[in-house]
Amino acid sequence: MASLFLKHRRAVQNGETTVRTPDVGPAAGGSLGALRKAQLLADALTEDLKRLHEIKSIERKAEVKRSELLPKYQPYVDRLTAEDKADPLLGQYLVWLFDVADLPRAMALGRYCDAHGVGLPERFHRDLRTFMADAVLAWSEAENEAGRSPEPYFSDVLAKLAAPVPDGWDAPDALRAKYYRLHGFLLEAAGDLAGARDALTRAYALGAQVKTRLADVAKALEREDRTE
Repeated sequence: MASLFLKHRRAVQNGETTVRTPDVGPAAGGSLGALRKAQLLADALTEDLKRLHEIKSIERKAEVKRSELLPKYQPYVDRLTAEDKADPLLGQYLVWLFDVADLPRAMALGRYCDAHGVGLPERFHRDLRTFMADAVLAWSEAENEAGRSPEPYFSDVLAKLAAPVPDGWDAPDALRAKYYRLHGFLLEAAGDLAGARDALTRAYALGAQVKTRLADVAKALEREDRTE
């Protein structure tokens, strides 16, 4: 968190962000300077991150984020984005949005962070786009298993991974393979066997373990062709 504050303070000093704190107590108001307000905000976030670290239950952590922390910092995030500012604190907020599976807001803020060069907290050893693709994939798999559609977010990210760079997103082949794998499963479930075969073929080429599933889809296509 100390490094996060230093990044935030440098942004303030360079005029890259407007510092207005969320409600962190009476001392945050009045005529305090921008750096003092940044310190208060950093202190508040440090305490909140410490509190989350001490909670053992993942379910309880998600509830604290959803019911307390996201509303607490939302006014600050709204001001930053309304003023078209870049601030490293937005990366932490983005992580929380994905943690509570608030995909509409997470994707919107993720696109904003991507456009403004805002990265993730330093404890994350991934770039923003890879983090977003991982998070959307995990959510999409859970939605599919629950019998719900992962659209439009799954297809939105798949299109980014399929497009050539620089318009598309660069990502590890293993991650791209997982996207094509799930895409194939979804197309198969929808009755599009030809599309499923193509997606699974691409997943297999990228290293996914889908050889048996691909063979089953190919056989189903052959049976379908014979009946036509």
